[in-house]
Amino acid sequence: MENRLQLKPHRSVSEHIDGAWWPRTTNLVGELPDLLTSVSKRLGPVVMVGYRRNGWEETPASTELGGHTVELLGFTSDEPASVILIGADGHHLTLHVIRPDAGEEIARKALEQAAIPAEIGRAHV
Repeated sequence: MENRLQLKPHRSVSEHIDGAWWPRTTNLVGELPDLLTSVSKRLGPVVMVGYRRNGWEETPASTELGGHTVELLGFTSDEPASVILIGADGHHLTLHVIRPDAGEEIARKALEQAAIPAEIGRAHV
């Protein structure tokens, strides 16, 4: 499976984004199983997903994944598209969402950039 998720090794205090995700479709519920499996080592079981409503199909308030209920909380924001994954222990990951219809080159570049912690990115400017 091609890599459509990129996480930073750590997030500095000044950062709000932990990585980037390039879903295949605009069906959030259909995309979540692969995403939650991919972050499970880092986050454990995810109990809530916050998502910016813009760009997703109609999404229910919750879904059953991996034998447990995941609450889905849509929000409105002018910020770039993102999802917030909240684990059972309260830890969370915030991921920039790359549009499913983005071109391969643009998406790969965004995924690469997302993996660079802010302090390293500033050092190269």
